Amino acid sequence: MDETLKAIITYVVTFAGGYLSRYVEPRAKLVHWFPGWVTFAVPLPAAAPGAAPLPAPTAGTVNVSTHTLTVQNVGWRPASRIEILHGQAPQLFRFVPQVNFTQGVTPAGEHVITIESLAPREWVALHVLTVGNFPPLRTVRSVEGPSTLVTTRQTFVISKVRRRMLETLIVLGAATAIYWLWRIASRALPPAWNFIGQ
Repeated sequence: MDETLKAIITYVVTFAGGYLSRYVEPRAKLVHWFPGWVTFAVPLPAAAPGAAPLPAPTAGTVNVSTHTLTVQNVGWRPASRIEILHGQAPQLFRFVPQVNFTQGVTPAGEHVITIESLAPREWVALHVLTVGNFPPLRTVRSVEGPSTLVTTRQTFVISKVRRRMLETLIVLGAATAIYWLWRIASRALPPAWNFIGQ
C-alpha cells in the first residue's frame, strides 16, 4: 500500500475516533421534572367588627400555588454550575436536601439560582410557594449543557425477589412460545424443512 494512502487512512481514523469519543466518553447529564404542583384558592379574611374596612378586594379568594422541581444528574461525571432560571423570583422556596446556592438576576431580569455542583446520581428538589401564579421556569442548565425535561409517573416499588420471579416467568413464557411455534411450523411445513436435514 502506498505510504501516502496509509498516512491518509491513519489521519481519517484518528479524526473519526476523536470525534466519536465525544459521544461515548463519560459526562454529566442533567434531567428535571415536576413531581407535583397544586393551586389553593384561599379565602381572604373578613374585616373584624368595628375595624377599618379591608382594601379592595374586600371579599373573595387569593390563589396560593405550590410546586416542586426536581433536578438530577444521571450522568457519570459531576455537573458543575447548575443554573435554574425563572421569569421572576419565587416568593418562598426551599431545597430538599439542603444545598449551598446563590441567587442573582440576569441582564434580561430573570431570577437565577445557582448550585455549584451535583455529583453523579445526585438529585435536589426545589419546593416553591407562591401567592398568585407560578414563577415561569425558563430553563435548567449547567456548564455541560441544558437539562432535559422528562416525564415521570408514580409506581409501586417491587421487591427484588418478586421482580426476579416475574423476570423468570417472562423468560420461561417466551421460551415456551418459541418452542411451540417451532413445533407447529415444523409439522405444518415438512417439505420446506427437508432441505435442512440433507
